[in-house]
Amino acid sequence: MIELCPSVGDAYEHNLWMFETHPVLTELLIRKFLSGAMPRVMRLHVAGDFYCGEYLDMWRRIARDTPETTFYSYSKMDRIDHASLPDNLRVLRSMWPGMPAPRQKHVKRNCWMQDGNETRIADGAETCIGDCPRCGFKCAFGTTDIVINYHR
Repeated sequence: MIELCPSVGDAYEHNLWMFETHPVLTELLIRKFLSGAMPRVMRLHVAGDFYCGEYLDMWRRIARDTPETTFYSYSKMDRIDHASLPDNLRVLRSMWPGMPAPRQKHVKRNCWMQDGNETRIADGAETCIGDCPRCGFKCAFGTTDIVINYHR
């Protein structure tokens, strides 16, 4: 997506720069947005991850202080201690074909990318239909693994 939309890549770079250079201001701006918007559900990172502990800690604080919003994200970061996340901050482990299984055993849910070659998907995993409101945001509120079929 970033290759197709350079302005999106610029925005991601700006957001990263903002947190790295002004973490307190970044958190205040996010809190200000949330106080006005009061979303029921909010996805973190369309393309990105919890790249450092301080960044994840910021989202832990925000989630704890905003219990009316459920935050969800996907992550390849194996170092996240999922057991320490507040109930309304849900992180699904991103799993791709050929990617090693997570070292941490307390990862609650996985999101599998299925390209026709993935064989490790557990029975009962739900396939993403690509329409969050229609499915009820199972990524955020569900209890099973999620499967996203490969597409371009």
